Amino acid sequence: ALLAGTAERVAEALSVEFCEILELIPGEEAMLLRAGCGWQPGCVGHIRISASAESQAGATWQHNAPMTVNDWAATKDLQPSALLREHRVQSGLTVPIRLRDRLFGVLGAHTARPREFNAADAHFLQAFAKVLATAIERKLAEDALRESDERFRLLVEEVKGFAILTLDPEACVQTWNQGAEHLFGYPTAEMIGQHVARLYPPGDVE
Repeated sequence: ALLAGTAERVAEALSVEFCEILELIPGEEAMLLRAGCGWQPGCVGHIRISASAESQAGATWQHNAPMTVNDWAATKDLQPSALLREHRVQSGLTVPIRLRDRLFGVLGAHTARPREFNAADAHFLQAFAKVLATAIERKLAEDALRESDERFRLLVEEVKGFAILTLDPEACVQTWNQGAEHLFGYPTAEMIGQHVARLYPPGDVE
């Protein structure tokens, strides 16, 4: 939803028919059309674009810089992708999407009409790419944290032969697995929020 919404806003703001958000596929010299607008049904999520320097998107990624094609018919250094040819694209502007530690992919705006993209257009698209990169990093961090929490939850639930519990800074119980129930005799519902001192004889609390 985030990527699709960005593509629509870019296309509207730059008055172009097509927008693409490409993600580099790890271990491959290709990018996946992760989101976009204006393309024929079935393209988004399936079409792969070469990441070689011969393609506009590939040159953008490899040079880590904006690339402008004002007229594909007059361009000799680059070759349009099959996606651009099928949609009769004549002009396009692409910029890299840079995360803190790597390049995510490419953001591109394309039109089937002759157009000369200027420096202001490039700066605008780069600004959108920066905002998009920030949102992507936040989403990746949230996903990683959620996955870590889920792995820990499964560990707590599945390791039944061992008592596993976690405490907050005040030494109150936050998690309590079945192994702890078996070892200490207290059900989870009764122990959550209780001070760990409850597990020790009164003379040993200090």
